[in-house]
Amino acid sequence: MDDGQSYTNNGYATSYNIAGIPPGTANRLGTANVWNPQGFYGNNPDVGTARPMTSVNAVGFSSKPKSNLPEPFGRHAAPLQKKTENSPEAVVQEQERAVNAILEECALMCLKKDFANALDKAKEAVKKDKQLIKLKEQKTPQADQNFDLTYSIHFNLAKCYHANSMYTEALETYQTIVKNPNYQTSKRLRVNMGNIYFEQRDYRTAIKMYRMALDSVLAAHHRELRNKICRNIGIAFIKLGEYSDAIQSFDEIINSNNTDIDAAYNLVLCYYGTGDKRDMRKAFNKLLAVQVPGLKPEDDIDEENQAGKRDDLSEYLKDSQRKHYDYIYKAATLIAEVIDDDWESGFDYIIEQLKSFSLKRGDNKMSLVGEFEMTKALTYMKRKKFSAAIENLKEFEKKDKKLQAKAATNLAYLYLLEGDVKNALKHASLAVETDKYNASALVNKGCVHYINKEYQDAKALFIEAVNNESDCVQAIYNLGLVNKDLKEYKEALANFKKLHQIIPESIEVLHQISSTYSKMGDNTNAIEWYNMLTHKVPTDPGAQFDLGNIYTQDGDDSNSLHSYLESYRYYPINMDVVTWLGLYYVKHEQYERAITYFERATEINPNEVDWQLMVASCHRRMGAYKQAKKCYESIHNKYPENLEGLKYLVNICTELGSKKEKKAYNTKLKELEKKLQKSTSKKEEEEARAEEQRKANQDDILYKQQQAEQRRREEEQRNIPPSVQKNVAPANKTEQEDDLDADTNYIDDLY
Repeated sequence: MDDGQSYTNNGYATSYNIAGIPPGTANRLGTANVWNPQGFYGNNPDVGTARPMTSVNAVGFSSKPKSNLPEPFGRHAAPLQKKTENSPEAVVQEQERAVNAILEECALMCLKKDFANALDKAKEAVKKDKQLIKLKEQKTPQADQNFDLTYSIHFNLAKCYHANSMYTEALETYQTIVKNPNYQTSKRLRVNMGNIYFEQRDYRTAIKMYRMALDSVLAAHHRELRNKICRNIGIAFIKLGEYSDAIQSFDEIINSNNTDIDAAYNLVLCYYGTGDKRDMRKAFNKLLAVQVPGLKPEDDIDEENQAGKRDDLSEYLKDSQRKHYDYIYKAATLIAEVIDDDWESGFDYIIEQLKSFSLKRGDNKMSLVGEFEMTKALTYMKRKKFSAAIENLKEFEKKDKKLQAKAATNLAYLYLLEGDVKNALKHASLAVETDKYNASALVNKGCVHYINKEYQDAKALFIEAVNNESDCVQAIYNLGLVNKDLKEYKEALANFKKLHQIIPESIEVLHQISSTYSKMGDNTNAIEWYNMLTHKVPTDPGAQFDLGNIYTQDGDDSNSLHSYLESYRYYPINMDVVTWLGLYYVKHEQYERAITYFERATEINPNEVDWQLMVASCHRRMGAYKQAKKCYESIHNKYPENLEGLKYLVNICTELGSKKEKKAYNTKLKELEKKLQKSTSKKEEEEARAEEQRKANQDDILYKQQQAEQRRREEEQRNIPPSVQKNVAPANKTEQEDDLDADTNYIDDLY
């Protein structure tokens, strides 16, 4: 044949090459019958009805006109018969496509958390599905119903009800699906029903639903699904506090296939709840033995070895291993103090198990062990065994740099607590040198400078800590304190307000903002922020006292009274508050109430006579002279040389008409006045003698200075050569003598 065509004896094409193009799919047998003229297939009767290959023209391999092809290949096949657009099948298919489109729109809305509109779409899909079923019954009664589509629609509706917290409607929809025998796997949806009951805290019914779903899942084919359902059952039992039943569920998962990190961790928690020390150890070892799917027991993924690998699988394995290590650390921290009678022995046991675990995985850095040893040191701190904590932390000096930095930071903190500023600075500096971006280390070093009142150095370190870690609350708070001490109140206010945005519930920050406004003299804002503070902590006497002071500055006595009363209510021994309240009631002539506060002041300072005099004065002003007389007599007995109390005793005896007592007290008063007068005169004489002695000492010192100066000048005169002495003009007084005379005159005038 021409054009590179060749045929076998039976008429099948074995190759068809044009212009050097390699053969495509033409070597396979065809799929369509071609016109068969008599004699074309030769005398072979077996191939008379066979079909030649499909033409390559359809895939674009022909480069010549069809007229050049052999006659059998040049004929055109009859065109396919088109379906009419109004056929029943086309109408039904179009309706199905419309329902599927609504389902897809609903799914996208759920993905965007637009659950309200998603629910409307789900209801619309249900309505369209009902119309579709009726349409099928009318147009194509012989066609089967599409149960998969109906199942998807109702399942989607139930999910939308659940997402909108419409639990009753969701449960009813799920119940309708589960009871339908046409849905083969619908029994599994009882898991979703159990989840709804779980959210409603109906844990008993949730467990019932989970178990019914578990019965419908075959263990041989769906082991992973069964494990997840068992995990839900175990968590529900934990919520009920029934740890023994929860342990059974988690044990079933682990015994089936120990690849579930969550189940192993929950098992540790359950044994911790029961308090069984031996079983806690076993559960912890099971957690260590969990095999992360996709990782061999000896594999260990870290950032250095996996640099450059960013595929989804490696990221999944990293996340899984991080989760495993995180759960191990949390479980170890939880049970270490309780798995043995001696908490230190419990920590030692956990450390040995972690060392064995790290060696199996080839983790040369032993990061888990180091972190847990650090936790042990911090536990010493928590138990206030600072010496042991320091000893443990010093062991990290020869370990990994990251652990060295952490240990140095904690050591600096401990030394700050103990007041050892020198060692605190040493270890804080070491921590900063090891990791200059360690915000905690910078804060500790800044605190050392702050204690030494080196405010500028402390400020620079706190600013650097904030630059390295913008949300380091300790650095921001300390920076505000430094700015307050430097009287840079605007900067301090900016620091505290920034911190208020990070931790808006912090009462310390609210207090600092209020105090800063007060120091700035902005009483209006200070009162506003103090009111916010007292609203959060109405029982804080210090805040109430500060607020009362500001009201007093503004002359608002009514609000001052309220604040001081609240402060006194929670801290009745603040002398400033007691004094203000007592004087306030005296000022308003409410002497009975004033007595209460002066008596409290007397209890606080029993050796201070002034408060006892105030109590007696209140009784006297009220006209209760007998009670006042008793108070003054008590004062006189305790302090017989108190002149004021004795004077009031004489006056009260006069008011009461007690002439005999008046005479006696009057005699004592005169004797006391004479005694005090003598004492005063004696004291004045002693002060005068002391002054004269001081002047004499000053004159003696001045005389000695003059003599020394005179000797110095004579010595210098003797050292001058004779030739020079002739040229020196004589003088009555030297400049130094003039100065001495002036100084002497100044001293005489001063004294």
